[in-house]
Amino acid sequence: MMKSFLSFIDGDRFDQLFDKILNGLFLFIVLFCFPYFFFTILSLFR
Repeated sequence: MMKSFLSFIDGDRFDQLFDKILNGLFLFIVLFCFPYFFFTILSLFR
């Protein structure tokens, strides 16, 4: 069990999974956080 988990972390599949997770988090930040941030800044100057 532990040996297979360590081989998963050490292998390329973990890198591919981590790359997909990072791309998803980046897209979430760009698509949801930045527009909300700009909306809040613009609503302060109304």
